[in-house]
Amino acid sequence: EEDSTISIKLVESYWKKPEKKMLPSLYINMCGTYIAANKFSPIFDEIIEEVKNTLKYDITIYGPVMLENLASYYAMKDDKENTLKYLSLAKENGHETFDTLKDIAVFANYKSDKDFKALFT
Repeated sequence: EEDSTISIKLVESYWKKPEKKMLPSLYINMCGTYIAANKFSPIFDEIIEEVKNTLKYDITIYGPVMLENLASYYAMKDDKENTLKYLSLAKENGHETFDTLKDIAVFANYKSDKDFKALFT
């Protein structure tokens, strides 16, 4: 079995546990698993919705890496508006390696987009 498939099975198994205990870093890692595998699932959507609901109350709770993950999620869905929104928030919230994000594969479709390029100037 491919490593990403195994990782996703582990994430989904844990997510389904009623007694699961979630920490900000666990949300980040779970999202990163799906992004690295470039795969969607209803559970990935549930994780994203839970994160977004928390962000309504405190944008800083997960840090800028989670904002990058949200941008990646929306880039995978080809949702330019939300991709740019969360990239902008990642930048505003001090993403330490923000300039390197323009070269990540998930954002390849946006490389020639003027709004995307403007975030990195």
